[in-house]
Amino acid sequence: MLSPIECQLLQREETEALNAIFGSEFQPLNETRSCFLIHICSQSGDIKDGDAINIWFCLPPNYPCIPPVFEIETNQSRSLSYRDADQLYDLLVVECINAVGRGVIYELVSIARDFVAELLQRREQDLLKQKDAALKESKAGFYATTPYCVM
Repeated sequence: MLSPIECQLLQREETEALNAIFGSEFQPLNETRSCFLIHICSQSGDIKDGDAINIWFCLPPNYPCIPPVFEIETNQSRSLSYRDADQLYDLLVVECINAVGRGVIYELVSIARDFVAELLQRREQDLLKQKDAALKESKAGFYATTPYCVM
């Protein structure tokens, strides 16, 4: 078990690294940076703002010996339903449990980015399938109702 001073040192190092990695996507909410928000979009970064999500993190004083507290913000996301957020939350909780004793925030953000990217890709594929089916249906209706003359 780490001492409280060691926990504080690890937290400071981790939040400094997160700030360096994520830049403006990392937004500290207090002076000690124990609470912060990370703005998350897919790995490619080519999605619209409405497709991005925010995850709010709070690091308890004895983190990383215990998991961080986090919340997924879904109200600005067009692509992440409450059900999707619950699935993502469950994935992140499992990772937190497996990572007790070490910094885990970067891994959580990576999991969230991958989840959002896969979700958007699945939705795009479903939309293409729907459009294709609608096009086939409209063509079938056109040919079935088009009159023709026989001489």
